[in-house]
Amino acid sequence: MKTFLPNSILILALSAIFLLSESFGQFAKAQIVYSNVNPDSIITGTYNLDLNNDGINDFTITWTSSTKTVSCGTCGSATGTTHILSIQPLSNNQVGSNVGSSALDLGTLIDSKSLSWSSQKDTMGQYSVTALCSFGKCFAAGILTGDWGSGNTDKYLGLKVKVNSSTYYGWASLRVDIVAGYFFIMDYAYNAVPKQSILTGQTCPPQAAITANGSTTFCKGGSVVLSSANTGTGLSYQWQKGKKNISGATTSSYTAHKAGSYKVIVSDDFNLCSATSSKIKVTVDCRLTDPVETVAQSKSLKIYPNPFSNSTTISFTLAQSENVSLKIYDVTGRLVTTLVNEIMDEGAHQLQWNAIDVNGNTVSDGIYFLKMQTADQSETIQLSVMK
Repeated sequence: MKTFLPNSILILALSAIFLLSESFGQFAKAQIVYSNVNPDSIITGTYNLDLNNDGINDFTITWTSSTKTVSCGTCGSATGTTHILSIQPLSNNQVGSNVGSSALDLGTLIDSKSLSWSSQKDTMGQYSVTALCSFGKCFAAGILTGDWGSGNTDKYLGLKVKVNSSTYYGWASLRVDIVAGYFFIMDYAYNAVPKQSILTGQTCPPQAAITANGSTTFCKGGSVVLSSANTGTGLSYQWQKGKKNISGATTSSYTAHKAGSYKVIVSDDFNLCSATSSKIKVTVDCRLTDPVETVAQSKSLKIYPNPFSNSTTISFTLAQSENVSLKIYDVTGRLVTTLVNEIMDEGAHQLQWNAIDVNGNTVSDGIYFLKMQTADQSETIQLSVMK
């Protein structure tokens, strides 16, 4: 007994630390995308829920009502209304249940093991009409059945969404009145990290990720729009370049004109939490600083005639089939036109440039640069347009 108690305490302490670390590890990976359905509106028909906001409906929640006349025998008959609330998972999505109930409490853990999952249609609640004879009169009485039919008015659904080979967990908050015959979708959220758990009602930390509307490598004078992937209700933003805040850059998107590493801090102002995105690198790369030296090293890329007035022929040889990019820039590094950007077969190739820019306009006299880019080689040749 002298050694059992201390050892037991040690084992319990270590177990507690392990469980806490497991939980912390789970939620440290969380990136919650929260959506508030505003304004809340009464739904008496069908609601299509797109949990991850990708434009594809994931679940259909349906409220159906029907009038029924019931007989009380010698007491006569009465008419009442039957209400049924159900949810149908679409595609390979699923609804979770805890001890047979899909009506979950606030703070319930949603993951692969904590809930039982089903892709079948689930009758969440039902108000059925039955006959009741009292004092010689017939009444249509109601019977409540189902997970949401016995006083469970404000509860959560546990949801699992499949996107290609990835699985995401989320929740939806509903306010249901089975007897009155309506329901609300209050809000919903999902964890944007695949296979990672979420708690019902959890909105922190918010997802912080950046998407670019084009190439993050461009010429001087160009730009790229960087956007936060999370634009939910109640969020604020602060864009950074390097480790410094960008003054005035506090909307969900930022237009980057300069080279550098950018990130965005997304804050949930209501729940007082925030998350910082990974860096995205912007490169201003196509200003040609020493074309003469590059021309001297160019061996396979040829232009004839050069100078030229109306058109010139560009020749090059590929040792293997690969993606080839041929672009023409002016002396400021601005892209004039793209001649080709595609996979080409090995061997000799010839292309013509007729001194036309990307908009179909004839370029002015002057110096231009032709840049050829393959997977492992980059060559540049200076060319002159003289009319």
